[in-house]
Amino acid sequence: MKKILFLSMMFLFIFQILAFSQNRALSPQTHFYSVEYIRGEKIKCHTLDIRFFIKATAQQAEEILRSQLNFIVKNFPPSIDILATAWYSTSSDYYEGTIIPLPNGKEHLAYTAKTKKIDYM
Repeated sequence: MKKILFLSMMFLFIFQILAFSQNRALSPQTHFYSVEYIRGEKIKCHTLDIRFFIKATAQQAEEILRSQLNFIVKNFPPSIDILATAWYSTSSDYYEGTIIPLPNGKEHLAYTAKTKKIDYM
């Protein structure tokens, strides 16, 4: 019994080392999408970028953008506007990608702090 317990512990220990040693960078191999919210300090606008690593429809992109905007507004009420954009990328390079147009053809959603509403931009 002690040998089985010892072997099990060794197996778990080796498995954990292998799991933590792998590179966990965002990539098409490990993630469907990523979310980045940048608080603008020098400019008068925050930005929310959602980068899809899979082909997302315009409807899916808008739903996730709205969901994330609502989360930010509810939990971290901004005092300035937020510009939200959905991107499609096949690379882990964050600066590579194309904008996913929303269902009405617009490219951005925006939260306006003055009116406290989310609308197309």
